[in-house]
Amino acid sequence: MKWFKKIRYLYLAIWAIIAVVAVLFLPNMSDLAQTKGQISLPASSQTSKSADLSNIYNGGSDQTYDLTAVYTSSDGKKISKAEKKDLKDTLKNLELREEQYGITNLTSFATSKSVANRLNSKDGMTTLVQISVDKSQGNVKEVANSLTDALSTDGLKLRLTGEDLITYDFASTTQTGVKRTEIIAIIFILVVLILVFRSPIVPIASLLTVGISYLVSLSVVGNLVQSFNFPFSTFTQVFLVVVLFGIGTDYNILMYSRFREQLGIDDDPVTAALAARKTAGRTIFYSGTAVLIGFAALGLANFQLYKATSAVALGVLVMLFVMSTLNPAIMSLLGKTLFWPSKKFNEPETSKLWTKFSSFAVGKPILTILAVLLVTVPLAVTNNKPLNFNDLWEVSDVYDSKSAVQTIEDHYPAGYASPATVYIHSKKAMNNNEALAIIDNLTGQINNLNGVASVAGPTRPTAEKITSLYTASQSATLSDKLDDAKTGTKTISKSLTDASSQLNSTDQLASAAAPLTSSTNDLANGASELQGALSTLTSGMQSGQSSAAELSSNLSNAVAVVNGLATTIDTLNASVPTLTANLRQTADTLGAAQSALATANQGFTSIRDTLNGDASVNQNGNVQSAIQTAGSNIDSLTASSQSLANASAMNNDMVTSAESMSSSLSQIADSVHQLQAALTQMQAGAGTLSSSLDSGSSAAGEVSTKSGALTSGLSSLQSGQQQLSQGISDLQSQSKELQSGLSEGSDGLNKIGKGLGTATTYLSDLSNTGTSVFYVPADVLKGKTFKSALTSYMSADHKTLQLQVIMDENPFSRSAMPVSKNIQKVATNALRGTKLAGSEVAIAGTAARNDDLKKISEADFIRTAAIMLAGILLVLIIITRSLIKPILIVLGLLLSYGAALHLGQLLIAQVMDTNELSWNVPFFSFIMLVALGVDYSIFLMMRYREAEGNASTRMVTAAGVIGAVVLSAALILAGTFAALIPSGVLSLIEVATVVIIGLAFLSLIVMPLFLPAGVALANKLLVKAVENES
Repeated sequence: MKWFKKIRYLYLAIWAIIAVVAVLFLPNMSDLAQTKGQISLPASSQTSKSADLSNIYNGGSDQTYDLTAVYTSSDGKKISKAEKKDLKDTLKNLELREEQYGITNLTSFATSKSVANRLNSKDGMTTLVQISVDKSQGNVKEVANSLTDALSTDGLKLRLTGEDLITYDFASTTQTGVKRTEIIAIIFILVVLILVFRSPIVPIASLLTVGISYLVSLSVVGNLVQSFNFPFSTFTQVFLVVVLFGIGTDYNILMYSRFREQLGIDDDPVTAALAARKTAGRTIFYSGTAVLIGFAALGLANFQLYKATSAVALGVLVMLFVMSTLNPAIMSLLGKTLFWPSKKFNEPETSKLWTKFSSFAVGKPILTILAVLLVTVPLAVTNNKPLNFNDLWEVSDVYDSKSAVQTIEDHYPAGYASPATVYIHSKKAMNNNEALAIIDNLTGQINNLNGVASVAGPTRPTAEKITSLYTASQSATLSDKLDDAKTGTKTISKSLTDASSQLNSTDQLASAAAPLTSSTNDLANGASELQGALSTLTSGMQSGQSSAAELSSNLSNAVAVVNGLATTIDTLNASVPTLTANLRQTADTLGAAQSALATANQGFTSIRDTLNGDASVNQNGNVQSAIQTAGSNIDSLTASSQSLANASAMNNDMVTSAESMSSSLSQIADSVHQLQAALTQMQAGAGTLSSSLDSGSSAAGEVSTKSGALTSGLSSLQSGQQQLSQGISDLQSQSKELQSGLSEGSDGLNKIGKGLGTATTYLSDLSNTGTSVFYVPADVLKGKTFKSALTSYMSADHKTLQLQVIMDENPFSRSAMPVSKNIQKVATNALRGTKLAGSEVAIAGTAARNDDLKKISEADFIRTAAIMLAGILLVLIIITRSLIKPILIVLGLLLSYGAALHLGQLLIAQVMDTNELSWNVPFFSFIMLVALGVDYSIFLMMRYREAEGNASTRMVTAAGVIGAVVLSAALILAGTFAALIPSGVLSLIEVATVVIIGLAFLSLIVMPLFLPAGVALANKLLVKAVENES
């Protein structure tokens, strides 16, 4: 006793120093809630996997805030053209200052027409601007405030939203609620303690000890979170407040009530304080240990939100130290002054209600138990209503981030507010046709799911099919081209036949050249005779008259031959250009045929390769048969193309020969014309010779001279005629070969025409069936436009891509969760058996996150509750030294929880206009009711052990004495939880409602009726069993 008188001052000093240090080193809890209080999910969840893939997609880090600016007209009407122009100017100015604001991406109606169709609402009343900002610019609220100033436009109402901003505002809502709860709880506790103890001193002393416990606990938890990443959430501080202020006050009521009793026995405050610490302190220790173990068990949870509640265990531990040191010191120093102005100390207060209830229960235990079960079990087992996962309900309506989402829901498909993102990560690049065809197939499958409005990705950048990039469209286009080719082959075939006929002109040319040969021979004979005459004329002029006459006759014959020769040559000259033109027309025809065949060959090859790359096509026998037919046509086209190439080369040679022959004919014509002139002059000279022999010498000399010219012309003519004859002979030979080739080409083209007809029919049928494969031509794949689509939806190395999914369902609602699961299932199944099999697939978004929360929270709830109950059951067995009593206590807690949860849901539906409790309410309500409710059971059991008499008498006595304490404690604890209602956080309001109803079940039904009846019945059965053995 003497040692305590000395050490109690030390207790006061130590706790004063600890409190000051705690306040000095207390971290900013609001900042911690924003930075480390967000809900994180296990690595196995879709949300965590998608976050990892998002980091890969963004080049190794995902350090941006994704925000959406929502613009509506201030007058509630359609956005006018003038307002859009002003907004466009605002956005241009912002783009010029992107670096200043840390903007990494900005997309608006001004980006492109397709984007405008997506971001402008159909009613014209709203438009969206999507902005990504580097997180280095500060927290999301600072970024939002900065952007709001930069984006403000006259005449338009602006609100910013985004997942990060909503989460921040939710944390702000919670922190504001914590402050309200602290103030209301303090006021409520002061009022209740004054009413219970009828003293203003007790409430101050109680709040002092509880306040120190809370500040020290908060500082310890905050520093652990800040320095060691201790599990933390936005709810941690709230639960520290309600638990420490709630059970801390309960423990003080128990301690002060026992202290007041001891003061009635012994006036010495030190003795009374030590006695109270020994008796009530032991109860507090056992009770606090049970609560501590209950909350500490939450540290074994997998879910971070549940695990963060284990911080309350640290608060309970600190409070137990305060209760065992600071509280006795204060009681021993104040003594009876603690209860001023009350003078009543010697008799403990009793509860008449508990006394009556317990008396009835022990008297009729079976009836009491059945009555309790009849009330609680139906309520507990019929509570199967679904839970709400819409976190927007948790955010206060005063925040723009919430109202902006509501505006989006009013003017766009529901999913626009929070699109889902499907990430796919492959080991190989996916910027090739085979991979893109698989991705497009997946995109289509997702788009066809119920609940999905649209899907955008690398193959559908605007969420619409690009019809020109599908084999059905390409087949239809190629079918048209092949149909044209088919028509062309008929035309070409006819042209080749005509060309073959036209080559008969070479025979005509040969016929026309025959007279030339004959005339040339005649001319040669005439020249020979002329030469003889000239010789005779030269030998002697005696017979000059006769020779001159003979010469004149020969010259006349020569002139006639030469004139006939000139006529023949003119005929040949007229024929050769026609032949040359026909040959050149044939060359053009052959060229067109070759080009058409090359186009058809390329088209066939493209279609065959495309179809061979599709797994569904490979499994279709009809399609495979058609592909083989197309392959045969390709081979025919290749052979025919070669034949046409050979014919074209031969035709080109003939054109060259014809042109050469034309040159030869020109030379011959010139020689003939020269010969005609010479003969004319010679004929004139011969006439002169015949009339005037006197001038015979000179005339003979003149004729002799002309005879030399004739000989020279004849020589040239003979040479040209030989060349012409050889050219015609060669041309005849080539034309026969070309005619044969053209005939073969014509036959081949007829066969090709039939093949093209078959291919056209096949491609037409293919384009009209459901078989359509995504295929990007090489030039498009490498083009700037398509590369832009790949850049928008693929990582830099093209190994990771994303699909943006807009749902028909509100992504925050429970109905969107099955849609998200179906998307995940389809995405996984669609890649099996393809080139992308084994790729990592994950889905991000509000619906996917909520689905993860549902699975993890439900599984971890069962697991954590089992651990918690096992720990509490073990503590109860040690305290009560019984197995029946702990089982009865745990059963009573479970009945209270089940009934309270159902009634709480019904009450919330009436007051809050919602039929669904928030998803975390069942868990938090459970741990609060079980951990705190076990306190009252321990209070009763400890008092039961101290009472005297048989089991029934002891139970009634204990219930009467402890009833007053429990009712007061339950009232204070209920009031503390009621302080959560003005917080504005829906889940906290619902938890408070359920816990308050549960406390009512515990303090009015389970504790005074069910437990006494259960203990009495068990005791009777035990006595009967002992008697039977005897």
